Order: sequence, then C-alpha cells, then structure tokens
Amino acid sequence: MAPEALRRDQDEPVGLAIYDTVRWAIVFVFQHFGSLLKVSATPFLLSFLLTVAENALTVAVPALHGPVLVLVFQFLLTAVLVPQATAWHRYTLLDGQRLRWFQCVVGCRELRFCGYAFLGYAGLLLSGYAGASLYRTFAEFAVATQLLLAVLGIWFLARFAAVLPAAAIGVRLSLRQAYAATRGGASKIMGIYVVTALMMTTFGMGFDALGSIAASFFSTVTPWTTIVAETAPRAFFNLLSVGVSITLLSVIFKQIWAPAGSPDAA
Repeated sequence: MAPEALRRDQDEPVGLAIYDTVRWAIVFVFQHFGSLLKVSATPFLLSFLLTVAENALTVAVPALHGPVLVLVFQFLLTAVLVPQATAWHRYTLLDGQRLRWFQCVVGCRELRFCGYAFLGYAGLLLSGYAGASLYRTFAEFAVATQLLLAVLGIWFLARFAAVLPAAAIGVRLSLRQAYAATRGGASKIMGIYVVTALMMTTFGMGFDALGSIAASFFSTVTPWTTIVAETAPRAFFNLLSVGVSITLLSVIFKQIWAPAGSPDAA
C-alpha cells in the first residue's frame, strides 16, 4: 500500500463503529496533544501574519478590499494549514513518525493534498452559491433547502474525503477509488461526521463559556490579561478541533482502505 508501515494501535476502531471511531479520534488527540502543538506552531504564526497583512492592506488601500482580496487571503490561510494537516495524517497513520517544533514540509504529497483540498473548497463555494440562489427562488422552502445541501455536503465528504489522508502518506488514491472504497459504509461515515459535529459543538459552547467566565474574573486586572483569559480557551478548542478533524479522516481512511488483517495493511 505505502512505502511505510501503517501504525496499529490495539484499541483502534474497526468496522466504522460510530461511537468507537469518534472516541478514538478525540482520545488520540488528547494523548498526543504535545505533538499536535509542535506541528501547529508554524501555521499558527503564518495565519497570524496573514491576518495582520490583510488588515493592514485593507486599511492602507481601502479600494482593494472586496471579494477578490478576501478569496486570495482565504486561499493563503488554507494553504498554510496543508503542511500541518499532512504531517498529522502521517503521524496518525504511519509508524515511526516524529514531529518537530515549527515543522513545515512542502513536497509532492503536500501539493497533491492541496489540490484535492482546494477542489473540495471550490465545491463548497459552488454549493454555497447554489444554496443562495435556491434560497432566493424558493424562500418558503429555505430550511428544507439548507438541510438538503447539508446532507449532500456530508455525503460527498463521506465518499471522497479519503483522498486527503491517502495523499498525505503518498498513496495514489483517486476519487473513483475513494468512492468505491466507501461503498456500503457511507451511512456509517456520515453518522461519524454528525456525531463528531454535535460533540465538538457542545465542547465549543463549553469553551466559549469558560472564556467568558475567565474574562469576567480577570476584568479587574488589566485589559491585556482579560484578552488572554478570554481567547486562550477558544484557541485551545480551535487547535483541538483541527486535530480531531484530521485524526478522524485518518482513522476512517484506515478502516475503509486498509483494515487490520487485509493485504494492504502491511
């Protein structure tokens, strides 16, 4: 399957069991949070610099501010996450992977991953425009339209997202192969996504509440400590969300493409 052996943990899920898969991804991130922090340092700094650059450019040249500039910086903000995502996919899927502080590797695997990622991003944009058009045309069915688009989006993610972890570890998995590999398991994968979204939304509300409480507690100290106290829990949750999302794709990929005991598992 790949030039490197797949990582095998004794308690990893099999058969796309919804609860076991979600639990395993969350527990894995907490167990290896230090490694996730290492590989997240570079994209965090680059994202911060890009945000500052966008704001500075908007203030310095107001005429440039518009949809094109927003899309350009969204493209760049997504691109800087690619080395982090591919490195974490390799860490979760392959034996003997070690992550370093400020690690940022760009090669053929990252470029292939980036191509698939932006193909999906373009699909999201098109579906968003289609949703807006349908909303204007059938305003009385707005909720049903949004629900239908959400279900279709989850379905496409369930059938084709396996190409991302595959690209990260150097496996040439085509969209057609990904579609075939998920035949019979799409409903379970969709269930995994929905359960994860509900759990992470609940966690996010908790971290938001924690940030608000911390900000109130430190409001009498200095404005700086108030900002730090409010943003720290949310920053931790954002990092946790990214790690869980990438890990989830990895563990799903392993179950559908190279389950334990299959010839591809070696």
